[in-house]
Amino acid sequence: MDKHIPPNFWKGQVLEILTPDEEFYFTQILEYEPSLLVKQPVNKESLPMTIESSMPVTVYFQDHQKEIYSFDTMIFQLQSKKFVLKKPSIHSLKKAERRRYFRILVAVNMSITIQSEYPFINEDTLHTNTYDISGGGLSFLHPTKPVEVGMSVHGKLFLVKDGKHHEISFKGKAVKALRLGNGMYKISLQFVEMEESKRSEIIRFCMYKQIELRNKLKGAVTD
Repeated sequence: MDKHIPPNFWKGQVLEILTPDEEFYFTQILEYEPSLLVKQPVNKESLPMTIESSMPVTVYFQDHQKEIYSFDTMIFQLQSKKFVLKKPSIHSLKKAERRRYFRILVAVNMSITIQSEYPFINEDTLHTNTYDISGGGLSFLHPTKPVEVGMSVHGKLFLVKDGKHHEISFKGKAVKALRLGNGMYKISLQFVEMEESKRSEIIRFCMYKQIELRNKLKGAVTD
């Protein structure tokens, strides 16, 4: 294999893009030869990234060994409305800090109990699905704003992996509550006081879902 073609890219792989303005966007690989052809990057609020000509960015990705890497590159928007990232050489890849948690768009059943600051008010339990999830937190969509920024919640995630069900309890804090263009609210929760064993299980689940998506896309190509 050509030493300048990293073996760490595949169709359906999720990439995280950091712009010069220090804004994060997410995308997926559509083709990886000869360059990285990707979907239009969007941010956590699903708003598209505005791309200037030959725009410098930093890209984060996770490989098969669950290692997180980054590289500096350029992103281009073609006239066909396709988006291309210049592929890095192996030597330009850098191991990213472990405190960065890889985020994946996936619907996971969960329940959250909103903690009231007044002891005489009953706590509300909400049953919903995640919008995205990582080792550091999650977000979900809701037609109303059930929790305000700064409020604490207790929750349970119901992960399904290889046909087995795993229940993970967590404590969270609302760090963002944004109203989207369709009227829905996107609530972002940050995990707090989480045991590393639980965090590791969530990270392994994220990697599992990414590989599952990759295999589905690979099967669709070969059919």
